[in-house]
Amino acid sequence: MAAFDIVRCSKCRQYSSDLIHQHALNWLDKQSKDKPFLSIFTYTLPHAELIQPEDSILEAYKGHFCAERQYGGDKGSRYNPTNIAHAQFAAMISRLDMQVGEIMKKLEEKGLAENTVVIFTSDNGPHEEGGADPTFFNRDAKLRGLKRSTYEGGIRIPFIVSWPGQVREGVTSDHQFAFYDLMATFCDLAGIENYEQRYRNPRLKNDWFDGLSIYPTLTGKGTQKEHDHLYWEFHETNMLGVRMGNWKMVVNRGEVHLYDLANDLHEDHDVAAAHPEVVKKMKAFIKQDHTDSPLFRVTLPQ
Repeated sequence: MAAFDIVRCSKCRQYSSDLIHQHALNWLDKQSKDKPFLSIFTYTLPHAELIQPEDSILEAYKGHFCAERQYGGDKGSRYNPTNIAHAQFAAMISRLDMQVGEIMKKLEEKGLAENTVVIFTSDNGPHEEGGADPTFFNRDAKLRGLKRSTYEGGIRIPFIVSWPGQVREGVTSDHQFAFYDLMATFCDLAGIENYEQRYRNPRLKNDWFDGLSIYPTLTGKGTQKEHDHLYWEFHETNMLGVRMGNWKMVVNRGEVHLYDLANDLHEDHDVAAAHPEVVKKMKAFIKQDHTDSPLFRVTLPQ
């Protein structure tokens, strides 16, 4: 965890991430061991735009990059220009790192750390809005695609879990899951039984609970159920995505591409023509999962 002695600029105005963080700490101060709690802290870092308080965190990165990036801003946009885009982005990462560290420290101070599940995650892959430079900060370039893309780089996210004495320490997993699995997971963590039926809406014929708990993967207890596929849509880019084991289908404006992630993690080699039976099966998943909407239009494959 990075260590910073933060010195504030007297001219700085309020900053959203700092406000969120202070409210998070204040809220945790009101919690106790006697009553279970659930909290979701929606930090905005790192994100466009690349601006933050002129304090010692940002100062620590100014002038320390061999290549700095200047960004002129977007006309008519809320994203303002900056001459130190790399320093701004790096400082945002360190600011978030510090804030997560303070959350963990607060749990320890309250005596809650040993019996609290902490999840650190994100909502998408790297972005390029506001002058961000994912190419510079992603030097290994193992994944293709950015935010709003259904290539792996757009939909894979970090997911780190801490739960002392319960979650297996130092273990990584290649289990494939999505955010809708967390409801089922939280139910298992809380000891709620028959949640698939308890949380169905009896007034809706097509309402179902499709999340699969990842409790077995986290703890090593029980047998982990597997999804037969995962599905994504992004109407902003007119892209669809299907994951079925190591097979990955990307539909870009209706055009189908198939990749074997076991041998082609960067999704460079389209093997759709060589595997028509796989393409057919994955197209059926799209037909099954897609719901037409006049607000979120995408082009389905033929």
